[in-house]
Amino acid sequence: MTLKAPFGKQLKWIISDAKIPFSFPCAGLGRCGKCRVRFIKGVPGANNLDRTFLTETEIQAGVRLLCRCVLTDDAVIDLEYDKGPDGYNNIEETIAAETMDVYTGEAVYEEGKKAVSKWGLAVDIGTTTIAVSLVGLAEKDAAKLGTEAATRDPIVIDTISGINHQRQFGADVISRIQAASEKEGAKFLKRIIQEDIAALCGEILGENHVKKAEAVVVTGNTTMLHLLRGVDVTGLGQYPYITGNLSLEKISGNDLFDSLETSRVHKGLLEAEVMVMPGISAFVGADIVAGIYELGMLRRDSNTLLLDLGTNGEMAFWNGKRLSVTSTAAGPVFEGCGISCGIPSVKGAISHVTIEGISTENALQDEESRRSWEIEYETIGDEKPVGLCGTGVMETVSELVRNKIVDETGLLTEDYFEEGFVIAGDDKKIVITQGDIRNVQLAKAAIFVGQQELIKDEAVKEIIISGGFGSHIDPEKIKRLRLFCNEEASVIAAGNTALKGCVRFLSKVMEGGIELQKAITELVEICDTAEVVSLAGSNDFGENYVAGMNF
Repeated sequence: MTLKAPFGKQLKWIISDAKIPFSFPCAGLGRCGKCRVRFIKGVPGANNLDRTFLTETEIQAGVRLLCRCVLTDDAVIDLEYDKGPDGYNNIEETIAAETMDVYTGEAVYEEGKKAVSKWGLAVDIGTTTIAVSLVGLAEKDAAKLGTEAATRDPIVIDTISGINHQRQFGADVISRIQAASEKEGAKFLKRIIQEDIAALCGEILGENHVKKAEAVVVTGNTTMLHLLRGVDVTGLGQYPYITGNLSLEKISGNDLFDSLETSRVHKGLLEAEVMVMPGISAFVGADIVAGIYELGMLRRDSNTLLLDLGTNGEMAFWNGKRLSVTSTAAGPVFEGCGISCGIPSVKGAISHVTIEGISTENALQDEESRRSWEIEYETIGDEKPVGLCGTGVMETVSELVRNKIVDETGLLTEDYFEEGFVIAGDDKKIVITQGDIRNVQLAKAAIFVGQQELIKDEAVKEIIISGGFGSHIDPEKIKRLRLFCNEEASVIAAGNTALKGCVRFLSKVMEGGIELQKAITELVEICDTAEVVSLAGSNDFGENYVAGMNF
């Protein structure tokens, strides 16, 4: 492939403009040294960051860090050089967001009497993935219902998901914020998320032979929605975490895709009525608001805790009178990132693990028998294991604690301390290392102390876990992690509550009238009454965090 570029332009923006996929784990700031390419011709001089991360032999061979490299001459470049597990890999195209079941509810098609009268799309923008549901609004049979006029019932016709290609600029929102601090970075991140949404929406409309979507509702965390709308995110990356618009926003399809040529957007999207759901704060976004709305938390009479176990660790607590919210930097461990053999939820990812000791008659005396383990695991798609996704990581560590292979402080036994505990694999072994366990401890301690600060001394009757991790984890299998603040509470996996809440609100948007006004009032009430709890302001945070690391 031959590309043209002006003198002095950074290589990362040249390949980004050309839509060549590449991963920048540290958001292209030159802090990790992982985005290496090799110049075959036109090698630029090595800068300080090249000399920090590369050996002299590599520098002499023409290896440079792509993210900080500036072209000064015609060049021939090998972009495939030294791509390790953190580099861009097509396997990530198979990452699936947690979507929702396709259903017909009461509005089944019966002899053509209940044809869909309106179509809409619900879009949930996650940091890693994007999920889209196609919703139809159908007329119910008024005669059967005994009403004077027909009422409407939403039908989820189809649901799909795809990768958020902003991921190439880092797995977490902080990396995206840093990447957007450069003018070209902000423009690129806006364009790429709009392209992703346009592609998914166009695909789901086309596959279902729908010509036009009357309405689109979008939810996501605050950073994702700011990047989508081109709102400056630099204030989100530093205290006091200043946000742009958090209110419910009504725009058009043209506005939603304003950085794209209209020819690249499905015609049935351009005139759609678009609603961007409201958020609460910099790190408690519209996705949590959608979850609270879907669960009807403000109408519950028992203490309920909602946890979104993702990078931000957003959570909400309702005690029957007051709604408190917070977020904590759990990191990407719950998505399999930051783990030596961790991968996203792709085919072949180990998702469930059971470890049992091989018993013998003299097991109590035979030291070797206590070092023999039978390991059972499940992989996504029943494929050959290629790594551990978030649930696999958590279940593995919990099982290691249960079998006393890891002690309460997180220390692996001497047998496995140096090389880690092998879960699977022959030539390329899939292991959990001491460093991996420490990363799990850091993440789970952040979630644990966040819960403590949120609920204080109040009891919790129900803990609801949302998102992909919460949908597939077995609460019983991870109880030894000491992840939840109240072990007596019922733990319920609720799936993608953000997408479900988005679908619910979408149905009200399509219905219009008093039902829409009631829905808007409920969303505004959630945002206006939520009390944001600042973890940084807690005197006990540090002490509780350290205590929360123990198993």
